[in-house]
Amino acid sequence: MSRPILIYYQAGAYGTFIEWLLTYLTDTTIDDQLPVVIDELIQKLQLNVISERYAKLDWVWQEWKSRQSEMAADLVVERYINNVVNSIELIELRQFNIFEEAVIQQQLRKLGYEIKCDGLAYLPLRTTELKELLYNV
Repeated sequence: MSRPILIYYQAGAYGTFIEWLLTYLTDTTIDDQLPVVIDELIQKLQLNVISERYAKLDWVWQEWKSRQSEMAADLVVERYINNVVNSIELIELRQFNIFEEAVIQQQLRKLGYEIKCDGLAYLPLRTTELKELLYNV
């Protein structure tokens, strides 16, 4: 899975390197190989590396990965919405949090649907049950 990476840079600081970098990051899967990507960027930029900081790279990477439990939450919400709209049965394994429910409701509104919320404390885990609660605006 390729992930878009936002890069802050001063215009002209590295000239045509930015174009190469954006192409590289678009074409490269970095989910499990960020240290390799960083090594390649260091070589491409011909950077002087501070050895103490470089030695911590793997530790930083492992710490970052350990905190990514919600990394695919947006994909779960997107799949849920698509299955609701297309009447495809899917049962989610956990309740959505309030932020995810807000995104689901917002996206359904963009598609022209409202949810009958009277007496509804949580969104149903079963997509077909939510489909029954929808009406077109």
